[in-house]
Amino acid sequence: YEQALHYHQEALRIGIEKLDSLDHDLSIAYDNIGSTYSDIGEYEKARDYQLKSVAIAEAVLDPLHPELAIAYHNLALTYADMGAFDKALEYQLKALEMDEAVLHDKHPALARTYSNIASTYLDMEDLDKAMNYQKKALSIEEEALDPLHPDLAMSYSNMGDIHYEMEEYEISLSYQKKGIKIAEQLADMDPQDLAVGYHNMALTMRELGQNQEALQLQLKALDIDLVTLENDTPDLARTYGNMAGTYLALDDLKMALQYQKKALKIREKVLEQNDEELLSSYLGMCLVYLELENPSKARIYRDRLAEVVASESVEDKVFWENELSNLDKELLENTKN
Repeated sequence: YEQALHYHQEALRIGIEKLDSLDHDLSIAYDNIGSTYSDIGEYEKARDYQLKSVAIAEAVLDPLHPELAIAYHNLALTYADMGAFDKALEYQLKALEMDEAVLHDKHPALARTYSNIASTYLDMEDLDKAMNYQKKALSIEEEALDPLHPDLAMSYSNMGDIHYEMEEYEISLSYQKKGIKIAEQLADMDPQDLAVGYHNMALTMRELGQNQEALQLQLKALDIDLVTLENDTPDLARTYGNMAGTYLALDDLKMALQYQKKALKIREKVLEQNDEELLSSYLGMCLVYLELENPSKARIYRDRLAEVVASESVEDKVFWENELSNLDKELLENTKN
């Protein structure tokens, strides 16, 4: 990415020197740099370059030009990565208006736009609209795409996510299985996307009480994570934490504690003190020690959790205060016993 960024920046420098300030090639150059920054997770820089790209494209291109729609899509993806879902939706709807005007109603690109909008509504917890747009995407893709197309796998996965959030776990699992079946057959499938698919399906299986099957999927995901991720990444910690939860559901307390410790070690090293995943690790450690009937160890992690909730800016503070209240009740009961 560093080399790509260098070449894109050099192209922009030359373009600024030689081209009119509203030349479309400058818009492309800004977008290339923005997309590269987005790929490396520098979303604010990505947004700034993409906004410049959009401003030029809006000034010089026809209102229905496909390059303008692409610029809107790219900016929307960056806003989504930043968690600015309202802004992401604003640009996705602009792109949709253009796509619906120029594409036929069974065009795969239109399905991709519907799917992106569905994902944003899911992030915004508007499940009915997410479902509506994802159904539109899927109806096109099942008719227009090859049965092993990656976009079809993604739409099945997205449908699974929506049904999961609706607590419709059997339906969720059926879609997740369809998505995984395709993904496992794709030679160019990103291994991390496959690992995420395994993780999501495992969580659904846990909700259905299929804990042993969930564990097998999580072990598959872990094999991928250990090859593709750095040792101290939040994603790897999330894998460990999910596995700890499954071992706890299986009453394998020794393994639950082992994986909870692995997750906590990474999270304490790389996350902010008020990060919800770190708080989840403190909660998880407390719950495992309670099951092990070791209230003194449980209290250590309960107190760490309480200290952060009391002193830091914590999202969903009421939730964590309720969790602390529940822990206190369990600690009191455990001590009595």
